[in-house]
Amino acid sequence: WNDYKNGFGDLQGEFWLGNEKIHQLTVQGRYILRIELQPWDAPMRIAEYGKFSVGNENENYKLLISQFRSNISTAGDSLSPSWDSANGIPFSTYDRDLDNLFYDNCALTYHGAWWFTNCFQSHLNGAYIRSPLALQNTARNGLHWSTYDLYHSMKATTIRIRRQNTFEMNH
Repeated sequence: WNDYKNGFGDLQGEFWLGNEKIHQLTVQGRYILRIELQPWDAPMRIAEYGKFSVGNENENYKLLISQFRSNISTAGDSLSPSWDSANGIPFSTYDRDLDNLFYDNCALTYHGAWWFTNCFQSHLNGAYIRSPLALQNTARNGLHWSTYDLYHSMKATTIRIRRQNTFEMNH
């Protein structure tokens, strides 16, 4: 929990800014979330959301997300689909199991923390699986975005946030 709260890693490799820092940024205004997925064998895909914020630690850094931008997104919506939305879901780690499954700990089972509803919609903090193993049926253990590719782990993922400008807020 504390590693993900405070952040860790190297900007050129595995990196997590820190849930507390993400909360402090997103509480200051309206933010856009852009997920970039780089498969091993295809061009980069994106998923973008018009509203993004993360709650405070007392709220277990719950994810608040909406306005999936289907007109520019090429990876599909694995965070807020109507059948299994992560909107309002707390962040879950191996030592703080807050996913929606009473019979499993997604963070422990699938090697990384995330906003899990169940273990399978999306998981961008999973184990890094190198090609060609990533092209086998290993997605649930790896970097995974189910609405793009349910069965294969990504080569790289990037999570970007930026503050909305006035024009975007009014349109």
